[in-house]
Amino acid sequence: MMKALSLFPALLFLASPLLAQKWVAETPAGKQYLKIDKNGTTTLPNGRFISPTGRQISTAPHPYGLALSPDGSVAVTANSGINPISISIIKNVLASNASVQQVPDKARTDEGVLEACFMGLAITPDNKSVYVSGGQTNKIFLFDLETGKQQATINCATKANGINYYHGYIGDMVLSRDGGTLYAVDQIGFRLLVIDTQSRKIRHNIPTGRYPFGICLSPDEKRVYVANVGVFEYKPFTDLDAHCTSADPFCDAVEKSPDPRATCFVANDNIARAERESRAGKGPATSSTAWDGTRAPKYLDRIDAHLHLTREEHEALKKNRFVVLDRLAYRDYASAFHDVFQEQLPLFVGIDPILHAVFKGTELALERIEKKRLAPALTSMLKKLRAGLA
Repeated sequence: MMKALSLFPALLFLASPLLAQKWVAETPAGKQYLKIDKNGTTTLPNGRFISPTGRQISTAPHPYGLALSPDGSVAVTANSGINPISISIIKNVLASNASVQQVPDKARTDEGVLEACFMGLAITPDNKSVYVSGGQTNKIFLFDLETGKQQATINCATKANGINYYHGYIGDMVLSRDGGTLYAVDQIGFRLLVIDTQSRKIRHNIPTGRYPFGICLSPDEKRVYVANVGVFEYKPFTDLDAHCTSADPFCDAVEKSPDPRATCFVANDNIARAERESRAGKGPATSSTAWDGTRAPKYLDRIDAHLHLTREEHEALKKNRFVVLDRLAYRDYASAFHDVFQEQLPLFVGIDPILHAVFKGTELALERIEKKRLAPALTSMLKKLRAGLA
């Protein structure tokens, strides 16, 4: 027993240098800067290395979608990141002399050629044309693979089964083997489009799950599989109780049917109503009673539903009568006020945003004065000085 105990201080003494050691986690690249080496090892911005296998073909930035022609000779990418929004047509893709044609062939997006694209591509069975999903344009475009010219446009805006698909975001798509039917998903309309390619008309609008993102056909083409990646299902207001009272400034009802293109119609309607009541000298009664911290403050349910306060934040709110959410910092006042506006949250306006608005207004006024008055006056004065010295 004594021998075992006598070993303990020795072991502790030997282990003490190890306990004092500090370990620092580093990326594989360490302090190396970003480097692109197409024939070797590239250092990525996140500090990792990548050494691609096989042959590489450069396309326009951000190729987010890819399709291969039935004969395997042509590949097309949908480049939907930054300028230019485009497609890249890669011919003889398996050969060493593969050629790349960018459509449009400019450094910037050309909406006259391709308004937008996102993910979805489908090449026709004759290997001559490609369907391109138009993302937020709610359209599908058809391009000639040889010339790069646009051949047709399919407008996916429609109304079916009482549902208005005025807005849409067309994403992934798949084409039947005979080329007669095109299937595409609308990511914000939560629908599957079944399109007849001969007439270029929509046959069916089939509701899907939340946020349909991917699509494929079964080998016998009797089933269509759609992968839904969403959590929430957003629906327009259809049956609203328009009886709002002045006691509830955050009423969710509207006084008239909204324009489907107005994404902030509820907030706009409430602000317009509050403005009318304020100008008329009436409005919701205000209370000067301070919150005692023992009961839930008014509208906390709205705030919690949007900001998801943690237990610690709830405790800080109860203790201090306020809480600062560092984890949800906004980049500027405009973003913060817009978020409050959209979510119809209660708002206390302090002195800081007011002074910021005054400062920005003064800054803009001075900038205009300098450009419109001081700059021309200075230019005129310098011209006169030069003339006098000549």
